[in-house]
Amino acid sequence: MSRMKEGWYLLKARTKQEQRAYENLENQGFDAFCPIIKRQEKGKVIKEEVLFPGYLFLYLDLKDLDRYYLIRSTRGVSTVVQFNQVSRRLLEDGRLPANSGNELKELLPQPIPNGENIISQIKEMVVFLEQSRDSDAVFHTGDVVTVCNPLFDHLKATFIKGISVDRGVILIEYIKQQRSIDGTVEEKHTRPPRKLTVKLKDLKKADGYQGH
Repeated sequence: MSRMKEGWYLLKARTKQEQRAYENLENQGFDAFCPIIKRQEKGKVIKEEVLFPGYLFLYLDLKDLDRYYLIRSTRGVSTVVQFNQVSRRLLEDGRLPANSGNELKELLPQPIPNGENIISQIKEMVVFLEQSRDSDAVFHTGDVVTVCNPLFDHLKATFIKGISVDRGVILIEYIKQQRSIDGTVEEKHTRPPRKLTVKLKDLKKADGYQGH
């Protein structure tokens, strides 16, 4: 009986054949995932690129496990990445107890640890990168932004830096406007500024402001 488990597996594709492997796996009824992003080049030409060159993902459920042998013979696929290579090497070197040999000889690839969460994050990354093709979605240090959150949407915020593909750091300023006797409007800080980590999708540039 197969010892493989349900989950997302990482596949190594043959050189520049990620999409070919993806299409052939899909044609066989497998659930494959090859993250593709579109980049805008000079002259506004849109070019498709594989997010992880040389790799793609495959989800195997119970009905797929008995068809595992088909994967490595699929055109475009080089191999299934092993996450239990240490155990395999110890077995091959004869450094494991003899009574464990029969069991370990059947070692098969294991799913990506925490695979569902990782794939979900990759899909979010693809969406963000697609959106960032629009220059309005790219934030630069010094940009004045607003936060799409009722707690902060009335406050002035400045973009400081990005810390990951979908998160950044902003500086929130607690400012109260008040009018002086001569009619001029003055701004007064009611609290010290505060740095805050936010999702980039929750930010938008304030009209008329841009960093340098």
